[in-house]
Amino acid sequence: MAAPTMGALSPWHAVREEIVTVLSTVSGAQMSNAAALFTDRRRRWFCSGQGRSGLVAQMAAMRLMHVGFDAHAVGEATAPAIGSGDGLVMISGSGETPVTLHITRLARDYGAHVLAVTTRADSTLARHAHAVIQVPTTVTGQFGGTLFEQSALLLLDAVMLEITAGGSACLRRDAGAPHQPAVSAPSGAGGASEADGFAQQQQNHAVQPAWPGRSPWADAVSCGPVAGCPSSRTATTVTALALCARAGQVQGVRA
Repeated sequence: MAAPTMGALSPWHAVREEIVTVLSTVSGAQMSNAAALFTDRRRRWFCSGQGRSGLVAQMAAMRLMHVGFDAHAVGEATAPAIGSGDGLVMISGSGETPVTLHITRLARDYGAHVLAVTTRADSTLARHAHAVIQVPTTVTGQFGGTLFEQSALLLLDAVMLEITAGGSACLRRDAGAPHQPAVSAPSGAGGASEADGFAQQQQNHAVQPAWPGRSPWADAVSCGPVAGCPSSRTATTVTALALCARAGQVQGVRA
């Protein structure tokens, strides 16, 4: 049976090309402005969106936790109240969703910094934001807002790579090196604390920045096999494909 196609391309190749097109046209200045909001490592971050954008927001909150931030998904049972000096990542394709705008206005009123991820730089959400990542996804053969959601996830992961210089042990490990869980000595007299053990683990697995002199969001569209790509053991399949299938080689993808 012949595989279904999107035009002359198979669906997975068409998806790859759409993602490549979006990442190639995102503003480097906007990405840098977004990364600048994360320079204060003490800032708490809250992530929000509606529908599938909300799922991307949850993944963004998890990634922020991975790199050391106090991060929460808006609406989760254990999320504290947002306050002055905190940050809000708000994801909305249209930038006009009423619930999204309500939460954003409340966050601004309480003195929080807002990063908006949206397709429209002229949207109400963008006007309320301190920094905006515009995701140009006007032409797509995929369902609804799928391309926006895929691209938003990749771009937010790229921001995390930018603020960690591509070298966080949580985000990239030496190719082929097995993951070793942190093991710390018992705390107390003569023993290392759990925090010391984790710090040592980070030092052991630290690597050089993945893209010396290049931005992760721009380079993501042309990197080669997985072994040479910025990936983590928690990377999603769509992330691996978007980053690596451009070269026509997808090797050793691990979920």
